[in-house]
Amino acid sequence: MSFSEALARLGAELRGLSAVAARLDVHIGDLADQCNLHEDLQQIDLMCQTLEDLVGVFDSLQRSEPGQPLDLAMLVEGVILKDVRRRLSGQVTQDAAMLNGAHVELF
Repeated sequence: MSFSEALARLGAELRGLSAVAARLDVHIGDLADQCNLHEDLQQIDLMCQTLEDLVGVFDSLQRSEPGQPLDLAMLVEGVILKDVRRRLSGQVTQDAAMLNGAHVELF
């Protein structure tokens, strides 16, 4: 199996997870109002957005030329979340803790 094929398969799995997370986000949103789960709902929404960003990165990796250096700017150009873009670019940020269960500000 080629590197490109492996990335395509991983991207398809990630795309599937992203779709499931998006569907769950809608249903959990309906429950959040009843159970006061707003912070948990924001974490789920962040997970959905991060998964969608990672799907885009995998798509970019699949289109890259095997054996050639990766263009980091090209890989992260479609990433919407700034903190994800910084982490993928190798820049450590304080908001990385948000994905590890730290306090989340409500929107």
